[in-house]
Amino acid sequence: MDTSQGLFNSERKKYAYVLLIVALAVFFSVLKNTNLPASESSTASDEIKKDSLITITLTAIGDLMCHIPQVSNAKTSDSSYDFNPSFAEIKQFFGSADLTIGNLETTCAGKEKGFAGYPQFNSPDEYVTALKNAGVNFLVTANNHSMDTDEKGLLRTIEVVRKNNIGSTGTYLNQSDRDSLRILNLRGIQTGILNYTYGANGNLPAEEHKYMLNIIDTTLIEKDINAIRKKGAELVIVFFHFGTEYISEPTDAQKFIVRKTIQYGADIILGAALINLDMQYLANKGLPPGCLEKFAGEMEKDFNTWQNYTMIELCIVGGKERVKRHNRYRKDFIDYIY
Repeated sequence: MDTSQGLFNSERKKYAYVLLIVALAVFFSVLKNTNLPASESSTASDEIKKDSLITITLTAIGDLMCHIPQVSNAKTSDSSYDFNPSFAEIKQFFGSADLTIGNLETTCAGKEKGFAGYPQFNSPDEYVTALKNAGVNFLVTANNHSMDTDEKGLLRTIEVVRKNNIGSTGTYLNQSDRDSLRILNLRGIQTGILNYTYGANGNLPAEEHKYMLNIIDTTLIEKDINAIRKKGAELVIVFFHFGTEYISEPTDAQKFIVRKTIQYGADIILGAALINLDMQYLANKGLPPGCLEKFAGEMEKDFNTWQNYTMIELCIVGGKERVKRHNRYRKDFIDYIY
């Protein structure tokens, strides 16, 4: 995030050489009991099916940005770009996950628009292709840079994401697309994903096109959670882009939205941008917390040298959560048991 509006004010981004990865491993237990019908012919040797345990692994990463130094480093010819080496070092974290989800904080409006970094991002299509190759298979696209290249850029970005066979939510082509809530079948568990942003740096879609971008609104969030549950979602993940940059404590506005979202029935809440969710509040409510910061931003000359990352590993087994938070420079894990 670079700027702010309303309750979710945030100060302008600095060109900080920050690299962050957050990996969230979610283990969701489902016990399936099979009771054999009583029968006079039944014997003690009848085989009883045992309870089965289903495990889902989710890797979540934060802001996927593309500044001009990244574009320049990836250029291979006047019309070609290769971002694959940029993600080579961290690709290992994505391979074993059932779902790897990230926040695409740039647009792909085409080279005719001119590639640009901060404050209005427009990146080569190959950037999204590299994300797919690295193992990212779902992107949330509602953030304060969604409208950097206006409505046309927003729509083309969705097309580029889909062309690369990556699922997405947060921005939409039309009202029907907006209403078709995203539910993924992860090892038999119907998993719904919702995404909202605090704003778009003052550049919102026209009123008749407001369906294009999900803005944080408690009425809308409650409606969507109810709708996605009715549609069959057993697990509901809500991914927010909100908060105030460069502070470690959640704002009152964040706390309010998180509490409301919990009340509406969310199972997992993820937050992207340089923010820190109220982890203890979520813990007290029995919900797994996830805080994601900038993952891919501006790099130094050697773009392939990752400077820092944070990893959160979350396990849900039998209703109890275990969170592990790992930082590249801190080799040990800090455990939170809830």
